[in-house]
Amino acid sequence: MSQDQQSSLRFSVEESVWFQKGQEVGELLSISLDPDITIQEFDQYISIRGALQLTGEYKIDEDYNEEEFEYANLRFVNSVETREEDGISQLVHRFPVDITIPRNRIGDLEEVYVTIESFDYDLSE
Repeated sequence: MSQDQQSSLRFSVEESVWFQKGQEVGELLSISLDPDITIQEFDQYISIRGALQLTGEYKIDEDYNEEEFEYANLRFVNSVETREEDGISQLVHRFPVDITIPRNRIGDLEEVYVTIESFDYDLSE
């Protein structure tokens, strides 16, 4: 399909995740965001479901001493595991994706795919 025949849907996702007490980031070593998506065709629609998976490695901030706080609506990182051999912590968080597109908007299912064009992050104090 030529470039002028292509059409795309774009979504901006802005999410915040927090670390549990004792898991705070001291030094971020790596971070990535990758699609883990399944695309299914039905009679009347196309279903795009799965997650955007955030993964990374970091060193825990051993000196973090902020007062404990509680917010009911915070989303915490799904999983943090620290390797004993080197003390590096690995984070995993999944942002759910569930998109339905009417079948008549899709010409060829083989041309439906999910990409991440850009990924920005901010580690707040």
